[in-house]
Amino acid sequence: MSKFKKLEDYLEEIDHYLVVEKGGEEILSEIRSHILEKTENEYGELTEESVGKTIAGYGSPREVAEKYLEGYQLIAPTFKKHLFFYAGILFAVHYGFTILSFVLHLRVQMFPFFLIPRMENIFDLIGLLPMTLVFDIGLVGIILYIVTQEKKEVKLPWPTFSRRTPKKVEIKKPKMIYLFLMFFGFCLVLYIYFRFKTLFFLSFDFKDYQPLFNQPAATIYSLMVISMFGIEIIAYIIRFFNNNLTLWLKLVKNGIYLLILWFIHNYPIENALAVSSDIGFDLSLVGSGFIWGLTLIIALDSLHVIFKIFRQKRAQLKQQETV
Repeated sequence: MSKFKKLEDYLEEIDHYLVVEKGGEEILSEIRSHILEKTENEYGELTEESVGKTIAGYGSPREVAEKYLEGYQLIAPTFKKHLFFYAGILFAVHYGFTILSFVLHLRVQMFPFFLIPRMENIFDLIGLLPMTLVFDIGLVGIILYIVTQEKKEVKLPWPTFSRRTPKKVEIKKPKMIYLFLMFFGFCLVLYIYFRFKTLFFLSFDFKDYQPLFNQPAATIYSLMVISMFGIEIIAYIIRFFNNNLTLWLKLVKNGIYLLILWFIHNYPIENALAVSSDIGFDLSLVGSGFIWGLTLIIALDSLHVIFKIFRQKRAQLKQQETV
């Protein structure tokens, strides 16, 4: 070990990127000797400052480590299609069991692959969606890592129907007329809210307006609709600059919507979901039913977007193979 702190810190960072089965210390020792020799040849003496100058021109730790990793791969590039395909299948099965667990209110365990807890509400089900996806991709990645490190050639099963060229996901270009209509609708919603203090009301003679919900609920629901409308417009504007981000934008947008719905579901005001009874008939389930229904629709749409992203990735990989 040298007496130069900058050099040892540099070597330690290289070691973070140096993924080899054996010989790591020899590689670091070689880099250390090369840097000290280069410093002495260029600057005449070994000091903390001169060693630092050599390190500055030697390359980033990641670049240096990659020079020693040529031919050594964690997952072979040829398995990229397998990663998306297998992870998609596993996710469909895994989340299918998750939905079944939620519907039947059961705890499901398939050792050693996954454990699905008993869920209390739909937000537990939605919260498991990204966790399930990350877990499944990680599990498939570990299996492909093991296969890559095998010295023998291992042939992974691949169904014949998957050889067909995947259809390209068509993404329509945004249009200014739609943006104008959305902005006009947003202004109209704002006008109604500021005039009536709610977006949810009844009128039988178009003169007298009766709010559907009590004031806390009316405010919460109305602000929810306004904020979602605003997010929709922002996402549409971003598409004018990069329309290729449409699917990812939709996924992020749905995630924000679900966070808003989760906040409303857990809003601390007592009886925030109660409905005004002055209109003459019972609407006590309208508020909560509206929230639950909207949550389910957005969650299912998020699943649809995730499968579209997988299909788009497969189409891109297929296109690269044919080039």
